[in-house]
Amino acid sequence: MAMVANKDPSPAYAETVEEIMKIYISLPPRPSIEKVEAAKSIINTVELQERLRLEEISKQLPPQDVLPELFSVLQQVKKNIILFQSYEQKKEAVHFVELDNIFNVFDGLIQKASGFVYYSK
Repeated sequence: MAMVANKDPSPAYAETVEEIMKIYISLPPRPSIEKVEAAKSIINTVELQERLRLEEISKQLPPQDVLPELFSVLQQVKKNIILFQSYEQKKEAVHFVELDNIFNVFDGLIQKASGFVYYSK
């Protein structure tokens, strides 16, 4: 990273740095590490339960007097309701994980920008 010693930066330079900081400050509050870890745990738990329930449905055999095709439709309906329920259970948790990922990108960009700024007293 290039360090630029600039005791009297141009107005455009200062405006650019100011705009970067203004955007960063305008972001919503960052979720806590604990909240992100809890969200990841929820996602993992829900996905494990989802897999187990889907496997259980796949192993079911049709009753004797039910057409296999009709039973297959029932299995698909059951599987899709499980997927829908999992989606609903994970929605808020996924939001926190994605928000944390976005903040990590901003952190990297701020770090990169700070390499071009030299603060002198």
